[in-house]
Amino acid sequence: MNKKEKYLIILGFFFIISSLALVSCKKESSITNDPEIVAPILVEAPNGFAVTDNFSFTYAPALPTGPSFSQAGTVFYFQAAFNAEVSWTITINDSTSGAVKTLIGTSSAINQSNGSWNGSHDGLYYFNPGDVITATLTFAGSNIKLNSGRFSITSINAFNGYTGFIMGEDGYITAQTNGTFNYGPTSQGYKLDPPLLPYLQAYPWYITGPATPSGQQEGAYGDTPLDPFFGGVLVTNPAIFDMVPANVYTLPANFAPIEGNGAYMLYGTDFNFDYFIAGMKAWTTWIYNPPNPGDIPVVVFTGTSGNYPGGIPHDKMPTNAHPDSLWLNIYIYGTGDVTSQFHWNIEEDDNGDHVHYDTSEDVYTYDFTTNHTGWKLFSVPYSDFVTAASPKNGGKGNHIQQPQQITAFGMQVLSSPPGQTCKVIVDYPTITLGRPYNPHL
Repeated sequence: MNKKEKYLIILGFFFIISSLALVSCKKESSITNDPEIVAPILVEAPNGFAVTDNFSFTYAPALPTGPSFSQAGTVFYFQAAFNAEVSWTITINDSTSGAVKTLIGTSSAINQSNGSWNGSHDGLYYFNPGDVITATLTFAGSNIKLNSGRFSITSINAFNGYTGFIMGEDGYITAQTNGTFNYGPTSQGYKLDPPLLPYLQAYPWYITGPATPSGQQEGAYGDTPLDPFFGGVLVTNPAIFDMVPANVYTLPANFAPIEGNGAYMLYGTDFNFDYFIAGMKAWTTWIYNPPNPGDIPVVVFTGTSGNYPGGIPHDKMPTNAHPDSLWLNIYIYGTGDVTSQFHWNIEEDDNGDHVHYDTSEDVYTYDFTTNHTGWKLFSVPYSDFVTAASPKNGGKGNHIQQPQQITAFGMQVLSSPPGQTCKVIVDYPTITLGRPYNPHL
């Protein structure tokens, strides 16, 4: 046998051994459907497996309404013990919202080190304060299934691991705790017409437009009286306006809000063919009393600082904030409609006098066509916004994006092409710094 033949034989053995190793690796990671990822080792329950310390949960500080995940220092964890090491799964469910969170591990005990939960969710929907939540513990290779008992939570943790805040209907502080667009009989604000419909919180959203037949203000502004519009909706009791076709105000089948018990819907018909139908706006604490005729201040401005109680906190934006690092995020519910557009607009105070004038200062805009189906999270950096096209409405500023001098964040529904009947449904608008909003961090 010559050297070349020996070399070929050795090379053949090498390839055989390498192939066996690859097959072994692929088999180990087969449950991931990705041969590049090695799956965690699954340890099944042995014969005689038993639970020695029953499945339960504990949290601090103790509150009768459950853990408050938005409160600093809150601790929540599950606990249990077994007579052998085993792979286990804890599945946390909110039967009302459809929220789910899964914790997994392999051990002979569950405690704070491996069974902690911070109120986060895995899927699309958020856990809701006050809803009934259950947790179920299961084991690999065993039919044993344990329930921790029902519980609720006091508040959700809106942002985990980075700076950000919610634009809420009941003020920044309350929104940070309870989320957005949620209604109840104790809410303060303008009541929608007809009676017995949900309340729409008055601030920090901009409230103007003509009065309803009963003399009350609507919870948004619109191109009325030509274009009818509507603000908040309650999932179980949508409002009915005779001026708008039923297919517009009717909520889609199986609709559920992303978070809480309500979403926000803007709809109407563009009768005057100017694209715009309706909108809403949240001021920042940078602005003084708005200068536009007909605007209705929804809170009393105090002192000389111009701070807007309950508004988006201007001081949360660092002095070195850059348009690339300021992100606007929102969930939009799509029904496949190709004519409805969601329109962001951001107003700036270019000269630093804490007042925005449409005719001489910047407005930046960004549009989405809501032709998708179901909920979708949209995140856009401020640097992707463009200067408003109209010189009378934000097109004559200095064209320099200055995050520190933003006076308001607005949302609108537009008709494209003009003259259509349109709607947008939104939930959980957030502003984040440094990165787009990720609810699963």
